This record gives sequence, structure tokens and C-alpha cells, in this order.
Amino acid sequence: FEEMGNYMWHYNVTGNAIAEAFDAMKQDGDRLFGAIFTSGSAGTMAAGDRIKDLYPGAKLGVGEALQCPTLLDNGFGAHRIEGIGDKHVPWIHNVKNTDLVVDIDDEDSQKVLRLFNEPEGRAYLKSAGVPEETLDNLSLFGISGIANMLCAIKMAKYYELTEHDVVATVMTDSASMYASRVRELQEEDGSTTSLIDGIEEGTAVSIFIGPEGGFEPGEVELAEAAGILPISLGKRILRTETAALVVLSWLIYRFETC
Repeated sequence: FEEMGNYMWHYNVTGNAIAEAFDAMKQDGDRLFGAIFTSGSAGTMAAGDRIKDLYPGAKLGVGEALQCPTLLDNGFGAHRIEGIGDKHVPWIHNVKNTDLVVDIDDEDSQKVLRLFNEPEGRAYLKSAGVPEETLDNLSLFGISGIANMLCAIKMAKYYELTEHDVVATVMTDSASMYASRVRELQEEDGSTTSLIDGIEEGTAVSIFIGPEGGFEPGEVELAEAAGILPISLGKRILRTETAALVVLSWLIYRFETC
């Protein structure tokens, strides 16, 4: 947070390691567009300062939780992205050298944690064409590492980058630290796939989507009394048309891979 040794280590070690990795992997026409890191102690932000020194014109972004938008909006609040800071700006963060602030919804980091570490998630990614080697390494992504990845994706979208633009970040933790968190999320949100997997092929399925504010308790009781089974799509409040697409996507995935 205020230790210059933290800054200097990441500037000289992490920053140079990123540059060496890029130089070893780059293809013709590639450029290191920039780097982005969530801010904990802000040590890794120093790696971004090194990248900007080595690659003039490179952009540097910093990420934080949407639930605690300190840099984005001078805000504060609790969040679930473990391993990153909140409600302060570390003394060693060279804010004047930072070009972009990206806020990540902590719910997104939790959902991707489940996607990467549950059999159903791995099966879906495999069906989408994700290579086995990549699937085998998904356990290297912990919650804050996932947040870094999501920040890099948002940065790439914001600047409308192409396949030749490289955005660097780091995996700061691994999923091995969060096995209990995955179980907690399963208990809290339930498993939509367990209900969908129980549907026999050829069965007619009716889907009832409620308003964005949710069904009234009395409406839920009437539905359950009529044999309608409630499912959870997580804590995120989806628009009505989006919720329908999410459920239909699960059904299509389920029956197209039978």
C-alpha cells in the first residue's frame, strides 16, 4: 500500500516478465496495446508503469469492484472480489499515469468462478470449442485473477481492439483457494442445470418469466401449487427478455449435446 519496495519489485520483475512473455509469443503485426490490473496494494500497477516506459503509447488501466467504485466515483461499499482493495487509493499507485478505470460487478467474478470449476461449466466450454489445454489450466484463475481477466476484456471492448492488440494482466491467485466459496455459491444460487438435466428429450417445456421486480409471494405459491418448478438464474436482476434467452440457451445446450 505504501511500501516502495512493493512498487519497485513489480516494476522491475513483473513488468519485465510481461514484456519478455509478449516478445516471446507475439506474432507478425501484434502490438502490446497496454495492461490492466485490479488494485489491491497497487503493486502490480507498477508493472503497468514499466510497460508504459517500454512501449510508448501503451495504455494502463486499473480495475475495482462496481460495488465499491472508489476511483470511478469516489464511492465505497462491500464487495466479494477477494484479494483486491476497497475504499482507498494506495500511496504507491501512480494515478496520474493511469489512463482508464474499469469497474467489475462482483457477481460476474463469482459466476465465472463456477463456470471454470464446475463439471457443467467445463462441459459447456468444451462444447464451445475451448481447447483441452486451456480447460486444464482454468484452475489457475482465482476470484481476483478472474476480475483481472474481465477487466482486460472490457478494456479491449472499450478501445475496439483487434486480434493483433494484446492486453496484459496477471493471475494473482488460483481456484484452489476458493473451493469453499464454490460450494457456498452452489448452496446460495442452486443448480439450474440439475433441473434442466432432468427433462426428458421430447418433453414439452413451458417457461414463465416474471417481471424484473420478481413474482409476488402469492404468485409463486399459486405456480408451485400448479406444479411449476422455480429455478434461479442467480442474484443478478435480468431484464425480462434477457432472462428468457438465458433459459432457452440452457435448454438448447442441453438437448443439442444429448
